[in-house]
Amino acid sequence: MANSPLKILLVHNSYQLPGGEDSVVENEMRILRDAGCHVVTYFRSNTEINSYSAFQKLVLPIRSVYSRKSYKELYKIIKEEQIDLVHVHNTLSVISPSVYYAALDCHVPVVQTIHNYRLVCPNAMLLRDGQVCMDCLSKGLSESLKHNCYRNSKLQTFVSTIILRYHRWRKIYRKVSYICLTDFNKQILLRLNHSKKKDNSLELIHPDSVFVKPNFAADPGTIIPYDKRKNHFLYISRMESYKGIHVLLDAWQKYESSVSDNVACKELYLCGSGPEEDKVKEFISSHRLQHIHFLGQLAHDKILDLIKDSLAVCIPSLCYEGFPVTIAESYAAGTPVIGSDLGNVGNLISHNETGFKFPAGNADALADIFIHWNMNYAKSANTISENVRTVYEQQYTEEINQQQLLDIYEKVLNHENRNHCTQSK
Repeated sequence: MANSPLKILLVHNSYQLPGGEDSVVENEMRILRDAGCHVVTYFRSNTEINSYSAFQKLVLPIRSVYSRKSYKELYKIIKEEQIDLVHVHNTLSVISPSVYYAALDCHVPVVQTIHNYRLVCPNAMLLRDGQVCMDCLSKGLSESLKHNCYRNSKLQTFVSTIILRYHRWRKIYRKVSYICLTDFNKQILLRLNHSKKKDNSLELIHPDSVFVKPNFAADPGTIIPYDKRKNHFLYISRMESYKGIHVLLDAWQKYESSVSDNVACKELYLCGSGPEEDKVKEFISSHRLQHIHFLGQLAHDKILDLIKDSLAVCIPSLCYEGFPVTIAESYAAGTPVIGSDLGNVGNLISHNETGFKFPAGNADALADIFIHWNMNYAKSANTISENVRTVYEQQYTEEINQQQLLDIYEKVLNHENRNHCTQSK
């Protein structure tokens, strides 16, 4: 490893719409190359499905469980490029978990970053009917079929369940190392080892093969002094109910209604798109909200500029989330975060130190934060801005993340080498 560049194969299956995972993959690829690693990529997208023939679409559920095409292509790349380690980010739907088998058949270790909860929940969110749900962990995967948890589709839920059941049965997950974005995510993953035996999930994950490494953000450079910022709050996410967008709208409506004529009302910028977009626009119009600005999907550099100039970024999520990159980007810019006190969002915010928390789904509590901002929070916000920048410098910089990633690779490779030595004896 010291004499030649480490050869890493990055594997990622992007969804139909761009998402945060894609940005994480691009950023990690860049810092690995900056570290002198030889990075090879196997990137595919679910947009491929749009050009499939009727037959290809018919057999897609089978190929989502195991793709012979992916196996052959990955096996060839690993051999020809003499890959040292395979780092997987996402495999759904066109790549499939066949990547694990290709790598292990080549005697190359696999590391997977856990961006969501797909290994424990077919819909990947631990969410049902707008509420956190752990039934698939406590009662078994059949729970998801009862409720059509993945996209409200019996077929798609069945396929997602079969993927988990089949590869649990093959015990493949125990042969993979994992990078969780938070300790909270790690504990959720390890709960698989204590879930129902009928799902063949006892000792599914080897505890010593689970590491924690957060997402990171690039340093934006000059930080805008807090008292020089524009008078707005910012929401950056998909227009989805589970992201808490309707909680935010209800809270903002209460806030605008409370503002007296002699007080300057703050602004709220909404960035993103999604299935609730029309409902969001209709709510703004019907309630005659004059201080909400729907900006839609923006380029990443435009979003970063807005973060740098914001009073706070709002994350009113109703689900556990993985690790919102928005939090790292906000901290990098010295921008406080207002978030629901739930799962990772709640764990990543220290109330009145790096931002402000409110009970998930409680629009009244969120409205109170906006209403009392000038009286209770404005004076402390400048200190909070300094605090979040310090947290960023201590935990979420590129340099720190690069070293954490390389350290994980080294541990995985050393473990693999010890196994080979033991087996050879």
